[in-house]
Amino acid sequence: MSPTGLTDYTVEFSTACYLVSETITIDVSPGFSIDSLVVTPSGDVFEGTPLQLEAFTNPAGLLQPLFTWYLGQETIGSGVDLNPFDTEAPSVEEDGTIATYSVLIVDALGCESTLAIDIVVNNSQFELPNAFTPDGDGNNDNFRLLKNEAVEILEFKVFNRWGQKVYDNERGDLGWDGTQKGKPAASDAYAYLILLSMGDGQEVLLKGEVTLLR
Repeated sequence: MSPTGLTDYTVEFSTACYLVSETITIDVSPGFSIDSLVVTPSGDVFEGTPLQLEAFTNPAGLLQPLFTWYLGQETIGSGVDLNPFDTEAPSVEEDGTIATYSVLIVDALGCESTLAIDIVVNNSQFELPNAFTPDGDGNNDNFRLLKNEAVEILEFKVFNRWGQKVYDNERGDLGWDGTQKGKPAASDAYAYLILLSMGDGQEVLLKGEVTLLR
């Protein structure tokens, strides 16, 4: 077992006539490991979405750690105590592209550790489901627009088959929860009208139907 902390090492040389002894003290580092690498927000993201990367080490307190961050093989940031690190999702050609971020940490004693994490990046600016299931299971409970930070919802209206408005953007980015006047709306097809600002002055109007399933 290797010692850690301040450790004395002694070297002796002897002959028949004399003994020479020399002792030195060395601070032996126990090293460290990266327990986890966290990306915020979690889950699939759109290209250009602001991201924050944060590495958690064991032990937590390192001596003047140098953090070097990578996207694939490309260095995107480096500096002492550069943790967390802010960046943005890369541009991609296809939805579902895997982007790999990694970090290399080197402390003042020369000990190092590295860890990588994959995220899924979509190249669309927004996506809209054609069905949702407001059953409270936490999965697809709301009819909402999945979008990047540049897209702003100006109007979001939902109508039943008789033309009655059941939702008028009351919940913002959270979307419609499948209720009408506080009560569960019936399983059916509903018409929507959504007006978006794309962040560059352009506006996009979306029209269509979404199916509510219970």
